[in-house]
Amino acid sequence: MIPPSPPDALLNSRGILTVISSNTPNPWQKFQPNRKRRKTARLRLFSASLLALLLLGLATWGGVVFFPEMTSVFTDISRFFKQDTPPPPEAPTAPLFSGPLTREQVKSLLPSSLLDNPAPGPITRVLEQETLTFKTGLDHGLQKFILDEIQELTTLTRAKPEIIAMVAMVPETGRILAMAGYDRTLPDINPCIAHGYPAASIFKIITASAVLELHLMEPDTPLFFNGGKYTLYKRQLKEVKNKYTSTTTLEKAFSQSINPVFGKLGTHELGPDKLTMQARQFGFNQNLIADFHGYSGAMTVTEKPYQWAEVASGFNKTTIISPLFGAMITATLLNQGNVPEPYLVESISTHKGGIIYNYPNPAPRRAVSPATAATLMEMMTHTISTGTAKKAFRNYKKDAVLTRLIIGGKTGSLYNRDHTIKLDWFTGFAREKNGHQQIVVSILVGHGEYIGTRAGTFAKKIFQTYFDDYFTSTKQ
Repeated sequence: MIPPSPPDALLNSRGILTVISSNTPNPWQKFQPNRKRRKTARLRLFSASLLALLLLGLATWGGVVFFPEMTSVFTDISRFFKQDTPPPPEAPTAPLFSGPLTREQVKSLLPSSLLDNPAPGPITRVLEQETLTFKTGLDHGLQKFILDEIQELTTLTRAKPEIIAMVAMVPETGRILAMAGYDRTLPDINPCIAHGYPAASIFKIITASAVLELHLMEPDTPLFFNGGKYTLYKRQLKEVKNKYTSTTTLEKAFSQSINPVFGKLGTHELGPDKLTMQARQFGFNQNLIADFHGYSGAMTVTEKPYQWAEVASGFNKTTIISPLFGAMITATLLNQGNVPEPYLVESISTHKGGIIYNYPNPAPRRAVSPATAATLMEMMTHTISTGTAKKAFRNYKKDAVLTRLIIGGKTGSLYNRDHTIKLDWFTGFAREKNGHQQIVVSILVGHGEYIGTRAGTFAKKIFQTYFDDYFTSTKQ
């Protein structure tokens, strides 16, 4: 039992009850000597500890400096007591390509040697830690043929072209079979895709498709004109008939590329709105949809009727296309009026075998009806047999390969702004008479001081080369 606390009692910090009374001596007097003794003891203990630490440091330093063998002992002991901890795991490296690529991404990945190396097989490109393998749709034999033709042209001392561009395409899919060229004034570009040149009479395909699609005329519709076939004066656009008037049809005017007839179609039948709408249906004034960077075509229509005639006939330098786009225009007709989207790459895989891109094979966009497309193709065959490409394809029916084909095309020619280069166009097709194999080409030759090999002649060579290989491989 704890006794009750006296009245003069205090509870100190240790819980000891201290009684303070006026009749007893002051406890502080007894506590003071003990406090001094405890303080002295603490000072001695601190001094001894500090001295011991200094001695230990000197001993360790001395052992390292004067007794190297002691260092190994201390090291072994520290290793014995040290707990081995494995290094932290490395963070996994994120793959360079983590998912399917889009065509926009493919554009930036194409190897620069894609079109310069006709060797068969895929092409690889190393990017950081990844090796990509590109499988293309190129026909390597045809690509080599075109590259060899261009190489030979560059060795000429006379009639060397200032510009040469050749494109071959599968019309149903837009698959690029071959594509190569050069422009002497712009050596760093591929003229097949990277630049626009005056379209000249190639635009007559657009004009003819418009009057056919709108049921304004038929191929045998009679038409008339005054003056020369290849001029376009304002007086030639008047609806005047006299003893100097020549009569023709839409089909003949197309195959012979008669400017006044198409000029009057633009002025009197179509006008600016219909011309613009039809051109846009084929892809003019729109970005090229492809897995590579390229140029399509552009045209401008003003409020002046004579300018409508210039556009409709191609007699101007403001309507421009790339040779690739020239192939797309013809391919649209062979694809039953659907515009193909050109492509180079069929698939891309990584070094581990994973497929990161496959050609998406998009749904085509319709430009004209199948009936209009078929009619235009028939009209294009007359360009070869009786029209402006007759000379280039002379005796083609006697050729062992070409006689098995249906061939059509459209030509065009126009000088550049400085009148120093004559642009010579051919866009056309060849297809089996008794089969489904077909190909479209677009050729542009820019002749300098001397006229060399015509665009139609190069097209003929490509048709021969491609179908000779095809018939040989299929043993037809």
